[in-house]
Amino acid sequence: MIVDNQNRVRCVIEYKKHTLPAPIDEHLMTQYYPEPDGRKYQRLNALAKRYENSFQTSVPLVVLYYSTKQPIIRLQEIGSLDKERATISRDTGNKLIRGLLEKKISDDVVSWLGVC
Repeated sequence: MIVDNQNRVRCVIEYKKHTLPAPIDEHLMTQYYPEPDGRKYQRLNALAKRYENSFQTSVPLVVLYYSTKQPIIRLQEIGSLDKERATISRDTGNKLIRGLLEKKISDDVVSWLGVC
């Protein structure tokens, strides 16, 4: 979770490590929903909705993919989730991070999340 300086939850993030040699594009969250990871994402979605109700503000559920094989990250915001499918409302696409300072990567992620 990302929490602001007033202790409000601003975002729920699922970190998804990508260890395969295949591109991240072939292993996005929607490939694994509803099977085999449906229950995990339903729980995360319920957590985000619980904080939305508590703080009366949008609390997006975001998947942050990072590769152990290539210097690539990707973020996807889950727009809706039901028992049959998940839809993605925002997607950075694959972002090459080779040669970028950690601060630059962090700033870009925070900016995309809209929590700065």
